[in-house]
Amino acid sequence: MRLRYLIFILLISLINNCIGEDVNVDIKADSSVTTLPEPVTEPEPNPNPNKTPFASPEPAPEPEPEASPEPVAEPEPTSEPEPEPTAEPKPNAAHESIADMAMEGLESELAEFPKQSDTVPPQEQMISPQQ
Repeated sequence: MRLRYLIFILLISLINNCIGEDVNVDIKADSSVTTLPEPVTEPEPNPNPNKTPFASPEPAPEPEPEASPEPVAEPEPTSEPEPEPTAEPKPNAAHESIADMAMEGLESELAEFPKQSDTVPPQEQMISPQQ
């Protein structure tokens, strides 16, 4: 019975640790479980009443970009159209060889099993209607 209480207490404390809340648990000698209330703490006063405590800090001024001494020339547009990408990429030789090996393995496994027509006589394959 005490083991159940211990497991229960450990489970509650694990859940509370995940949530981030602290709960004080006290086990008395008679194995009854009581929870102690948290002491009430007053929030710290806000040193700057114009800002909320969760406000993001003021953004730092962005540094001015340095001027480059030489202007960069833009590339001239070419008159040749760019080739359109193919809709489906071509598989490489490694993919083809893996697929071939897989198919050979499946065919060899299927060859090991006899066909149904080889194992069951034709008379038993047909189900006669019951009268």
